[in-house]
Amino acid sequence: FAAPVAQPLPPSAAAPASGEVAVVRNVMVAMRDGTRLATDVYLPARDGTALPGPFPVILDRTPYNKDGRAAGLVEWFVPHGYAVVVQDVRGRFRSEGRWIPLQDDPQDGHDTAGWICEQPWSARAIGTVG
Repeated sequence: FAAPVAQPLPPSAAAPASGEVAVVRNVMVAMRDGTRLATDVYLPARDGTALPGPFPVILDRTPYNKDGRAAGLVEWFVPHGYAVVVQDVRGRFRSEGRWIPLQDDPQDGHDTAGWICEQPWSARAIGTVG
């Protein structure tokens, strides 16, 4: 995986959405060692259907339970044309593996960013929070 080079966003990605949100919960994203991390994806939507993007992404990886954590991020960023990705870190809540604070985070964050960049809805521009 090579770090992506930021590209200008197409007009569809920069335009605000209708305020609707499509969510896919508990996508199990495989890390380099096969451990799968539970990941929720929130996308701008219209008429109940996710818009195709691509969208810049806000990523939140947390040991504190992704369920219910994304509300503020989603309310602000998704209507402004961003995708929001929230993930339980290794060994926490719905994610597989054993949690050893901070040990696997660099590799898992890198692998998660690689997965995001491969998604058709991703503009390959990722900001992080948390």
